[in-house]
Amino acid sequence: MAATWERLGGDTGGTVAGLAATGRSWVFAATPVGVYRSTDGGRSWTLPGVNSSVPFAEVVLPSPHFEQDRTLFVCGGDALYRSTDGGDTWQPVLAGSRMLSVVASSAEVVLAGS
Repeated sequence: MAATWERLGGDTGGTVAGLAATGRSWVFAATPVGVYRSTDGGRSWTLPGVNSSVPFAEVVLPSPHFEQDRTLFVCGGDALYRSTDGGDTWQPVLAGSRMLSVVASSAEVVLAGS
């Protein structure tokens, strides 16, 4: 069975370090510029917020309850960040070093590693 690929987001170029999708049509891309968001399954992308993205983002993780709480976690170059509004604004929650991984359980437990 042959697989086929289709470019959905246009010809914008750039490096994507991590991708994450929610149960519906939201998709997030961690990039050196920040966290891009698509609300139409990857057909179009925006860098939400004004000067509020996470630079050097490497990993992005929607919470297990994203559809209800709009919470995201992102590993950045200097901290683990959290957004509670779908990526419009970000707050550092674990600062001091580069974060390389993050996982969440359905019991609201978040683990991060540097």
